Amino acid sequence: MLLINQDLRIDHENWDLVSTIGRHKPKLYTSTRDIIRDVSSGKLAIAYNIIGSYAFQRARDDPAFGVIVPAEYTLMMSRVAIIARRARHPIAAERLLNFLLSSHGQRLISERGMSPIRSDVPQPHPELSGSNIRAIRAGPAPLANLDSRNRKRFIDQWNETVEPH
Repeated sequence: MLLINQDLRIDHENWDLVSTIGRHKPKLYTSTRDIIRDVSSGKLAIAYNIIGSYAFQRARDDPAFGVIVPAEYTLMMSRVAIIARRARHPIAAERLLNFLLSSHGQRLISERGMSPIRSDVPQPHPELSGSNIRAIRAGPAPLANLDSRNRKRFIDQWNETVEPH
């Protein structure tokens, strides 16, 4: 729901794409892992709006699996880490965050197919470093999807537009 809502924020006309997909009775999933498994096995021919780091990992390990990065734009999701005010071990949490943000930590993240935030660590997928990247920023906007009225409005429109398989 996060990705499609972000698509719709960029261009409300994306409902036309959803409608087109919906006419072909798509199989809907709640897990990128399951989608990738079914594409890789040949059960599905194509998938849309899946988590890229997992898809790129599969493409690296499976020559029959490919990833297409749309030229128009690609959504990039942030991974967020915080230290709770009442964390039991705030010093250990701070050390973990410092490691994740270190050059070594960012290299390990990059090796797992995720985009590093440090400029001294190479991007594992150069196709994700162009001007067509649209970041999903952490903050209140993505949380609006959790509001029950917004969620109901989206699901109602989704159900009118998409006929699931």
